[in-house]
Amino acid sequence: MLVRSTAYHLRTRLILVLGLSATMQTVHAMTFDNRNDPAPIYKTLDPQTFLLNREKLILKGYAVDTPRPERISLSLSPFAQRAGIGLDKCKGQINLGNMDGRWAMVGLLMGDIPEGYTLPPTLQVARQNLFPSQPPGTPITDPTAVDKNQMCGFFTIPADYRKYGMRFNFEAQLIGDVGVSIDVGLANISLTPCEFNNLTIDDVNGNPVYSLCDTTSCDCFNPNLTKKNINEFLMCPYQQIMEEICYNIEDFNKFSVEDIRLFLYWRHAYPINFQKDEWENFLLMPFFKFGGAVAASKHYNPNHLFALSFGNQNHDAVGFTAGINCDFANTIELGGETGITHFFSRQFSNYHVPTSIYQVGIYPFATCVNITPGANWHFTAKMNAYHFMGNLSFFFQYVLVIHTDDSIKLNQPDPGHAFKPELLEEKSNFRVQVGNVGFNYDIAPQISLGFLWQAPLSQYNAYRSTTIMVGFNAMF
Repeated sequence: MLVRSTAYHLRTRLILVLGLSATMQTVHAMTFDNRNDPAPIYKTLDPQTFLLNREKLILKGYAVDTPRPERISLSLSPFAQRAGIGLDKCKGQINLGNMDGRWAMVGLLMGDIPEGYTLPPTLQVARQNLFPSQPPGTPITDPTAVDKNQMCGFFTIPADYRKYGMRFNFEAQLIGDVGVSIDVGLANISLTPCEFNNLTIDDVNGNPVYSLCDTTSCDCFNPNLTKKNINEFLMCPYQQIMEEICYNIEDFNKFSVEDIRLFLYWRHAYPINFQKDEWENFLLMPFFKFGGAVAASKHYNPNHLFALSFGNQNHDAVGFTAGINCDFANTIELGGETGITHFFSRQFSNYHVPTSIYQVGIYPFATCVNITPGANWHFTAKMNAYHFMGNLSFFFQYVLVIHTDDSIKLNQPDPGHAFKPELLEEKSNFRVQVGNVGFNYDIAPQISLGFLWQAPLSQYNAYRSTTIMVGFNAMF
C-alpha cells in the first residue's frame, strides 16, 4: 500500500491548482473536415481511461469501492457552441460570411468564360456598362479593375454562428485490452448573416469608405469603373446576381445527426518502479486507436453560401492514433497522442470554381468536380488529476489540428482551361489550436457529472469557436 504524507499531498494540490484551471476532453482517433468544429468533444471525461480506472487504482495501491472491473460506459452530453468571428491565414479577424475573402463583385466579370457557358443577364449588363470597350467574348484581365484593398466593389458579411445539441458516447470492453467506442451526435447548426455590408458606399456618418469619390473612376485605365456604376450594376442587384449564378444566400438553420464514428482500441497499463522504494512509482500506458466515420448527416450543399457541415462535408473517413500516458501514483497523469485522419474522395456536381485569380469568395460558373480532402493531423498533450479534491477530478489537454490542402479535379473537359480549381486548393487548408477545460464530480462510485469548456487558442483560416458541455457519465 502506498502512503502519502499530508504535506506532500497539499503541496501536490497547490502545484496542480496553480498549473491548471480545469479539465479537458481528449480527441478520439479522428477529427472533422470542417472549419467550425474540427475537434468535436463527446463527453466530459478523459476518454483515455479506456474503462481501466479500477485496475489503475488497484495497481497504484488504492482501495476501490467497486467489486468488478468496468465493462461498459455511457455518456450523455448536451453542448452549445458559438462563434462571431474567424481568423484568416494572416491570423487577422474576418467576418464569418467571408471566410474565403470578401465577395468581389467586379471579379465576377473577370477571367475566361468556359466553353459552352455564358454570363447571366445581369452580369452581361454590368460588363457592357463597366467595360464597354472590351470586345464580347474576350476575357477581362486588367489587374487594376479589382481593388487590392478589397473595398470598392466588395461585400463584407458579419454573421453569427451557433451550434447546439446532444452527443452520446458508448464504450465497451470486448476482450482483454481491446475495446470499442461509438460516438453519435444530434445537433442544430445556424449561420445567420447580420447584414450585407457594401464597402463601396459611404458609412452611416457620411464619411467615404473608399478614397475616390462616386464620380471618379476606381480604375485609372477605365473611366467607366466608378463607384456610382459599380453600385448600380453590381452591388444593388446582388440578390438577383446570386440567384442567376445559382447561389443560395438565405440563412442556414438545420437539424441533423452528425457523422457517426466507430473505434477499436487497445491499451495496457504497465507498473513501473513499484518494487523500488527509491524511485517514483507510475503506470505507463501505451494505446492505439483505429476508427472510421460514416457520412450520416444531412447533405452538405456548397452552393448554399452559409451552409455548414455536420461532419466531414459528405466524405467518409478513417483515422489512426497512437499515444502514451504516464500516471504517477501520488501526483498527476501526463499523456499525449498523435494521429491522422484520411478522407475519401467524393464527386460534386454544379460546384462553383473560379475562372480568374481576381475572383474572391464567389464565382460565376460551376462544373462537376471530384474532391479528395487533405489529411487531418492532430497532436494532443494533457495533464490529468484524478480526485485531486475529494471526488472532484480535472484534466487539461492542448489540441492541435492541421488540415492539409484538398485535391480538386475537374470531371468534365475544359478545352480552354478556364476553370482554375488550384485556387480553391490553396484556400482549403486550416489549422486550429484549442484547450479543453473541465471538471468531473463523482456522485456515486460509477457515476459522475461533468462540465467542459473548449476554449479557442489559435486559428488559421478557421472559426474562433467556443464550446460549453455538461455531461452525465456512467460505468457498469
